Formats: sequence, C-alpha cells, structure tokens
Amino acid sequence: MGQFLQTRTLGLLEELLLASKLPAGYEKKHNLISSSAKLELIKLLVRLAREVNALTDQQYILLQSHLQEIGSMLGGWIRSLDY
Repeated sequence: MGQFLQTRTLGLLEELLLASKLPAGYEKKHNLISSSAKLELIKLLVRLAREVNALTDQQYILLQSHLQEIGSMLGGWIRSLDY
C-alpha cells in the first residue's frame, strides 16, 4: 500500500508541475481537474492506511491536514481559471 500511495503522490506532483507550465485555458483546467481527482484518491488511500493501522493517529491527522490544504489551494487554482 505504501508503494502504491507513493506512486500516486508522485504522479499528482508531476501533473501539478505540468499544469503550472501550461498557459491558461481548457487544457490547463482539464489537467487541474484531473489532479483534483488524483488528490481525492490519495485522501482515500490515506484513510484506508489508517483503517488497517498502517498509520498512527498522529501521522493520519498530519497527512490529512496537508491534503486538505493542498485541496483548498487546488480548488482555488481551478476557480481562478473561470473567467
């Protein structure tokens, strides 16, 4: 599970870096929406990791707070493209 979560997280990072280099428009927004879906999968995997005791409560709370912050920033980025 840890390797799968790490792979998904690196994929999300790669997609966000790509989005940062794209000009504003449909392709960038589509890329960011895809990134948002990947983030939701990562959140689900983190919850699952907690349920199977692969993470402590402290680790889970820290990861969830970071993921929530990333989600808020990503949502703002997507909304900024609605003009």
